[in-house]
Amino acid sequence: MQRAFQALRPFVRQVTTYPGFVVGLALLITVGSTSVALRLRIDTDLANLIPQSYPSVQALETLRDTVGGESEAAVAIVSPSFEANVAFAEAFIPEAMSLTPADGQEPYFTRYEYRKNTDFLRNNALYFGTDAELDSLEAFLSDRIEEAKLDANPFFVDLEEDDDEDDAAAADSELADFRETYDSLVGSEYPVSDDSTTLVLRFYPSGSQTNIGFIERLYADLEALVERMQPTAYEPSMEVVLAGRLQRQLVEVRTIREDVLSSFGAGVAAVLVLVVLYFSYKAYRARSGGAFSVRLLAAETLRMPVMAVVIGVPLLMSLSWTFAIAYAAYGVLNLMTSTLGLVLFGLGIDYGIHFYARYSEDRAAGMSVEDAAAAGKHILLEKPIATTLEDADAIIEAAKKHRVKLMMAFAPVSWARLRAEKATASERDSRRSPHHFPIQSS
Repeated sequence: MQRAFQALRPFVRQVTTYPGFVVGLALLITVGSTSVALRLRIDTDLANLIPQSYPSVQALETLRDTVGGESEAAVAIVSPSFEANVAFAEAFIPEAMSLTPADGQEPYFTRYEYRKNTDFLRNNALYFGTDAELDSLEAFLSDRIEEAKLDANPFFVDLEEDDDEDDAAAADSELADFRETYDSLVGSEYPVSDDSTTLVLRFYPSGSQTNIGFIERLYADLEALVERMQPTAYEPSMEVVLAGRLQRQLVEVRTIREDVLSSFGAGVAAVLVLVVLYFSYKAYRARSGGAFSVRLLAAETLRMPVMAVVIGVPLLMSLSWTFAIAYAAYGVLNLMTSTLGLVLFGLGIDYGIHFYARYSEDRAAGMSVEDAAAAGKHILLEKPIATTLEDADAIIEAAKKHRVKLMMAFAPVSWARLRAEKATASERDSRRSPHHFPIQSS
């Protein structure tokens, strides 16, 4: 590891020698990588997290290819007029069935449920009964047939005539139950509420019901279609409400996503605030020596935003670069690999803490002129430059060797009186005053 550091030392020296160029280049790369990272797509289909070889995945694909989606998107049409509801539904259905995603050729929906063929159901209701319902019906009919046979037998004498009325009442009740079951199997011709003010259409999608992005686009296009068709043109008080199991699933996922994003944002802000407060307190204690100073406290408070930028900007730059590389390598992330941002933030904030701590320690410890030049730092020296000629030559040589700027703090150069005098005096013809001396303001 030490050899690696030694090999990188010339590169680090060049970085510290030309900080402006390095920062500008980094910002330019960040702008480009951000534009690339924005193209990175997240596959929101939960089913893609499971290998395609799993039997459950294959069964879902077979079901989808055969009958369409297993969950529905419901459209509720509400108005006082049943006829207006039916008219809107019959105009809405072909438009909805022709809806197609912007990035695909296959329509959103494969089938829909609207009007039942009640004549067919009425004539074939027993085919749709459960085994328990059929067994109960068979037992009821067997009892009725046996009673009819006994009634037709002239030699049969009923010795329990008192119970005939109770048996007849029980038979009527059981028959009413069968009638209710029959009616429930047949149902009404239209999917309407009991008061006929609400009509519900059910559409079954062609896409994956685990693909959150697909569901969001589906409902967005349905809402746009409803607005285009102007329900109030059919009945002034008509309302169209989108619902269904797909929407419930979408609401659940959106709620989870919003909770995650809000908690992540709060966590990021809390971490940055705590880090900034820690380093501000540390710097205040070091500068004040433990004594309370309003001036130093105000100065450290004003420096807090700068500290947040110093820590936060490299973090954001690293996230941008990494997601750009992820786009170039993969193009698409799934719901698991998309958590890469959380991992990178943890690593980035850890780097930011160590980076700023090292900066604070180096600044507090100070450097010799030679070490500062070797680190690529420009040097401003107070007078005198050194106490011996050898030390002065060594300082000048170090600045030349490492190509950094060396400047002595000549305060008179910035005096306004002297700068004005130099600007107005003629270098050739003016008479020197006793208090005038040449000034070089390079």
